[in-house]
Amino acid sequence: MSCTRRTLIAAAAAAPFATQAHAQRPVLPDWLRAHSAMSAWDAPTRTAERLLAARLEPEPGAGRVTVREWLGGRPGVLAVWATWCPPCLAEKWAEADLSARLRAAGSRAQIKGLLAFDRATLEQARARLQSLRADELETARATDAAENALLWTFGFERDRRSMHRTSDVYAQLSTALPFTLLLDANGTLLGTMVGRVTGDDGEAYWSHPSVFDMMQRLGEA
Repeated sequence: MSCTRRTLIAAAAAAPFATQAHAQRPVLPDWLRAHSAMSAWDAPTRTAERLLAARLEPEPGAGRVTVREWLGGRPGVLAVWATWCPPCLAEKWAEADLSARLRAAGSRAQIKGLLAFDRATLEQARARLQSLRADELETARATDAAENALLWTFGFERDRRSMHRTSDVYAQLSTALPFTLLLDANGTLLGTMVGRVTGDDGEAYWSHPSVFDMMQRLGEA
């Protein structure tokens, strides 16, 4: 599968904060490394441990849980999005459809959305998903700690709280989101994406049959 990637602008946005690799790259299973759907993913330079330990809001007014607890020991995709991000919104129907197909197939693999860098409430975000026919995509809201962990994981070195104006981070991330993480059942970060990914024909990455096959096999691993 050939993919068109929105990474050049995103890389330029992240460049001032890029550092050398901080973690050993994960050793992928042979089948996953050779899978055509993996060509769209970048090898991570950091682990997801900081993010997994951060907390999020799974339901409005409910107690907070860690990202690891929310993922529930299942492999899959964590799609980081914002209601103000057009590339994020463009992916949501296809992500929700893939999530529904995986559930129908009885797969352990999952697709979950994480609302971040957004002033919208969780209720407002879910209403936006409903308007996109993507309300089946399970979504939680990131805390400040989770947002800072995401910035670190994707190479943005500045802590969001240290910026002079809150709008600064939105300006920097406007050319980078969505952030997407591929995780195994143990929380090992297998791959990352920056920006929206489509096929040569403009079809969403998540709609491609090879992606469904990869996710099913990941759920069996």
